[in-house]
Amino acid sequence: MVEAVEKACSGGVDMVQLRLKNVPASDFYQSAKEIKAVLPEDIPFLINDRVDIAVAVGADGVHLPELGLPVSLVREQMGEDAIVGRSVHSVEAALQAYREGVDYLQVGTIFPTGCKPGHKGSGVVLLEEIRNVVGEMPIIAIGGISEENAVMTVQAGANGVAVVSRILQADDPSLAARHLKNRLTVSE
Repeated sequence: MVEAVEKACSGGVDMVQLRLKNVPASDFYQSAKEIKAVLPEDIPFLINDRVDIAVAVGADGVHLPELGLPVSLVREQMGEDAIVGRSVHSVEAALQAYREGVDYLQVGTIFPTGCKPGHKGSGVVLLEEIRNVVGEMPIIAIGGISEENAVMTVQAGANGVAVVSRILQADDPSLAARHLKNRLTVSE
């Protein structure tokens, strides 16, 4: 995974979020340390849901699940400059996170994805609805994002996209990231 992340960054990935479910804390910590060691300094590194690990490795911030810790508690632990984002799946959850003071929202699942079998995806209409209520707050679309549909998410109000399998499982993560980044850059 470390090598794939490093290659993806060379291809244009501009933020890395480490999400490891159901692994011992020691393994999560070790993976986080290894990834942080290969990241260029200008690429923010966020840890999913584990403030303790984020603090331990000197991550730039934490990404919280919809029902995760309060933003104020995370900032208390990591400092006011920490990047704090939250996953949301509805307009109501987006408004709550906005009021809490997150730095960005990650909205999804937008399209069907193997990461969430059986979930058909909300479609871009959720992005449009959330954009209408949170103004200029950065929104990242996630879930089934590909070169073919990424532009559609930006047109619906996303500022960017979060991609996992299309990059990390690609034969060449650098090339996969570059293709996606170029597709998004051309659409601007």
